[in-house]
Amino acid sequence: MSAVKSTAYEASYTDTIARATIGYVIYEYFSRYLELVHMDCLTIDTVIKWLQNIITRHGIPETVHSDGGKQFMSSKFQQFARDYGFSHITSSSKFPQSNGAAESAVALAKIILIKSQHPNLGLLAYRATPLESEFSPAELLFDRKLRTTLPVVQTILQPCWEHGMLQSIRECDSYLKTRSKLLYDRRHRV
Repeated sequence: MSAVKSTAYEASYTDTIARATIGYVIYEYFSRYLELVHMDCLTIDTVIKWLQNIITRHGIPETVHSDGGKQFMSSKFQQFARDYGFSHITSSSKFPQSNGAAESAVALAKIILIKSQHPNLGLLAYRATPLESEFSPAELLFDRKLRTTLPVVQTILQPCWEHGMLQSIRECDSYLKTRSKLLYDRRHRV
């Protein structure tokens, strides 16, 4: 049993879904946030491209766990891990239970893909649904609730900033946008 992860993107688990097209699952261990990526082929270049895309949105995980698939065992992936500063831990592809978090994420992804008429809305519903901790995967990862197709009171969607901080951020943002517009107008003689 591995140690319990206590921060977001401390550990990510990856695996593939074999369906009509290839799906790729990335599962963040702490928040249980699930990413699904459609790939036409499962080459190392494609895997790295999509991991870079996800890292750009969420930040670099400390560790990435995967099965011993050939794309993860390549020297190119090992160099990618060194360049981005995360450790790569493999489990046996012959013993999928050893990568249990990824396997449960694959099972969850399959359920979403099979049962949802609109898989993106199914994935959104999963990400917004509270877990046993009473927080949704999105809340644990982003510290805010997601808006879904279900009606909700708008105040629930507001971030939980310290008292007065949101107003201060809005004022600063407004000032910076106004200043930027004035500088643009002056530079272009508008």
